[in-house]
Amino acid sequence: MSNLSRIGNWKLKIENSRVKREWGFTFIEISVVISILSILTTLGIAAFVNYSRNQSLQTAALDLVTTLNLAKSRSFSQAKPPECASETLEGYRVSILASSDGYELHAICTGNLYQVKKVTFPQNITVSSNGTTSRSFFFPVISGGVTGSGSVILVGYGNSRTISVDSVGTVK
Repeated sequence: MSNLSRIGNWKLKIENSRVKREWGFTFIEISVVISILSILTTLGIAAFVNYSRNQSLQTAALDLVTTLNLAKSRSFSQAKPPECASETLEGYRVSILASSDGYELHAICTGNLYQVKKVTFPQNITVSSNGTTSRSFFFPVISGGVTGSGSVILVGYGNSRTISVDSVGTVK
C-alpha cells in the first residue's frame, strides 16, 4: 500500500507541476476587451459629432432670433445708433444676405442705412430657399409690428430650424 501511495503522490506531483495555474489574461480575452472598447469609442465619437453639429445649427437659429428681438426692442425704445444721432430713426431691419450664409441688422435713419451688426453663419449652415417666406424684416418705430412677416428656415447637417415672425413682430 505504501508503494501505491508513493506512486499516487509521485503522479500527483507530476500533475501538479504540469498544471501550474498562472494568474493573468489570455490574448483572446485582451483582444475581446480591446474590440469592445474600440466599438464603444467609435459610437461615442459619432454621437458627439452629431450632437456638435446639432448644437451649431441650434446656436445659429438662436442668434438670429436674438437679433430679430434686438431689432424689435430697439425700434420700440427708439434707441438710435450714434451714427444717426442727428437724423430721424425710422426703424430697424434684419436682412438675410443674398448668399444665404448670414444676415445683417441695420438702423434706418431718414432713409439711410447704418449697419449695426453683421453675422455669418457657421460653416455648412445656410438659409433654405425652399420654405423661407421672407428675407427681410423691418421693425418700424412707434407703429410697432413688422413689415415682411414670415419665416426663415436654417438648414445644416441634414437638419433644419424654422424661425417665424408674425405680423405683430412676435419672434418664435
